[in-house]
Amino acid sequence: MTILGCDISKDTVDSVLLAPDFVLLQRLDCPNTVEELTKILQELTKDFSDLCVGCESTGMYHQPLVEACDALEIPCKLLNPILTKEFNRSSIRKKKTDRDDALVIAKLLAQGEGSIIHADDCTDRLKATVRSARKIADLSRSLLLHSRHAGKLLPTQLSHYEHVQAVLLTLQKALKKSAITMCDASLRSLLESIPGIGAWTASIILAETKNFVRCRNADAFVAFAGLDPRVQQSGTTLHRNSRLTKRGSPHLRAALFIAANVGRMHDPELRAYYDAKKLQGKKFTAITCALSRKLCYRIYAVVKRKTPYEVHEKQS
Repeated sequence: MTILGCDISKDTVDSVLLAPDFVLLQRLDCPNTVEELTKILQELTKDFSDLCVGCESTGMYHQPLVEACDALEIPCKLLNPILTKEFNRSSIRKKKTDRDDALVIAKLLAQGEGSIIHADDCTDRLKATVRSARKIADLSRSLLLHSRHAGKLLPTQLSHYEHVQAVLLTLQKALKKSAITMCDASLRSLLESIPGIGAWTASIILAETKNFVRCRNADAFVAFAGLDPRVQQSGTTLHRNSRLTKRGSPHLRAALFIAANVGRMHDPELRAYYDAKKLQGKKFTAITCALSRKLCYRIYAVVKRKTPYEVHEKQS
């Protein structure tokens, strides 16, 4: 199988053509548009009928390549960027350029890494809506902080800040409402039965996990949220869990953290756990992260059993 490894940026695509015996055949580069990529792929398929294309996950920047591959019925694989990062770390020279990254991607694909992706997978409207709402919320908070500072310097212009703030809040509410409407109503209802999870938090969880299609079990859900600890073990003297991996979705992790903090105020079991850890001298963040993991197992159980969560009073 001939491999075309592509390193994608916003405007350009640097590619490397790798033979089945790992021999470098050709280097290519072109604008990151469906039209230009289609032209190159059409030329390559004339000489290489067994062509397989692959790239890193780059948000929405890899969508033109996926669309071009779908149109020509060429298999396209998507790689986790963590794989290429670790591959580069293992090299002695630690060289990093777009062309070198393309070669690394091609080598990983030749080893069987990556999963097939189609154009429909790139157009997840729920996920895009949720993330847009979160970005606007972050922008709104930044603008509010800046307006407090700018108000002392330009008090006569403060009304402009207030107008922009109002527009952002309106847009944020519209996006949130749209995302909640797009969710699977039955799954959202199940998640909302858990203390600490409302309609918006449920929407974030469903959007990031694609209705839990990405999570084969509860531990995989915890790992996908990046809430699993880094395990350090060597011989008999070193065996401990250190900080969180934070290798999963930051949007999902943030939503679970907030849900856990709210949930402990309304759920007797979570409240008792929080109080016990607080007496042991644990910090707020560490305890809430532990509560977030507990929440993950609750969420997964509720979704798989398809039954609402029932709060049980703590036995004294």
